[in-house]
Amino acid sequence: MKYNLIFSNYGITMDTIKSEYMQWKSGPPLVRNMPTVAGNILWARHLFHRIQEPMERFPDEIKKAREHRPYISLYNRIGQTLTLFEIMFL
Repeated sequence: MKYNLIFSNYGITMDTIKSEYMQWKSGPPLVRNMPTVAGNILWARHLFHRIQEPMERFPDEIKKAREHRPYISLYNRIGQTLTLFEIMFL
């Protein structure tokens, strides 16, 4: 039961990160004195790590539950999008 609540809160966090990506993808915020390409890659990796860390902590049984499939799908879509964004600059 508690995992359902935690996973739904995690879904809200992923929606926030998705919105942040959509807002800043054309000109991400950069760290002071950082080259543009390196700053874009760092920003994309930071967003990915914000969703990756919590996902790794959930047990596999919880991830495979039917009611959590939309969150897993969103995680995969965001991860793929951020990886492609990073590849654009490599």
